Amino acid sequence: MIAGRRLPGLSFGFLGVKVTFDPLFLLLLAGIAVAGYLAEALVVIGALMLHETAHIGAARYFGYEADSISMQPFGGVADIGGDLADDAFAEAFVALAGPANSLVLAGASLLAGNLLIFDQGLLQWFIDANLVLGFFNLFPCLPLDGGRVVRAVLSRRMGFKRSTRLLVSCGRGLAVVIAVLGLLGFVLGRYYLNLFFLAGFLYLAAGREEEGAIYRHLLRLLKKKEALRKTGILEVTHLLVTGEAVLARVVEALHPSKYNLVLVELEGDGPGHVLTEDQVISALEDLGLRATVRDALGYR
Repeated sequence: MIAGRRLPGLSFGFLGVKVTFDPLFLLLLAGIAVAGYLAEALVVIGALMLHETAHIGAARYFGYEADSISMQPFGGVADIGGDLADDAFAEAFVALAGPANSLVLAGASLLAGNLLIFDQGLLQWFIDANLVLGFFNLFPCLPLDGGRVVRAVLSRRMGFKRSTRLLVSCGRGLAVVIAVLGLLGFVLGRYYLNLFFLAGFLYLAAGREEEGAIYRHLLRLLKKKEALRKTGILEVTHLLVTGEAVLARVVEALHPSKYNLVLVELEGDGPGHVLTEDQVISALEDLGLRATVRDALGYR
């Protein structure tokens, strides 16, 4: 995922995992504490951390490096090294581990409800938090876990980029629906401010998923050179574009497992120029996202 520079936050160990709290998360927690709901918030945070830790454990099972969780306003992110998208089964399994863990915890907590050692009010908060994390995350939209499972299936037919774009649109649509529900509650005199925050988080996180898809695509393009060094052979494919084609769109169209040659047609005279995929990527890095193929020819 492509992200801006983050401010340092508070970190500590939890079940062998490093958990880092974003400064905005800490600010939000301070506001909740002032409002008198600190104990309830800590219970919800605990449920969220257990949810993300389940993702970490599943990723480790498949051999991926995973040792940290980033807690951000209204959500947590399990930081997993490597590209899960290369293994659709692993991506689906890791995605389902979180909701499955939350639902199991909710069921176990219900069974433990009769034990007097638990505060019944906080126990109910823990149960409700896990039920929400379990069922809500199963929605088939990115950035939710259900969206990752659906992408693992669709990517085999539609490709990773197209399936990501489709499920990101679904996630943004879900965010709009949640915001409308919050607005409806406001009209009816019920102030569900958390719905607006959740809608904002989903919308922004969906956008980061789309940016991350482009970044993953670039990584796959770069990995091809390793395959060429190992085998000495790499299949070539061609793209035909006009001089006005935007470089960012051309890069998205590059085949991730074949070497790409881009044939350029200028003023309808036929493909008289050729760009290699390395030249296209270098031009994109130096000239920016709005540069065209014609710009890349001049840059070369």
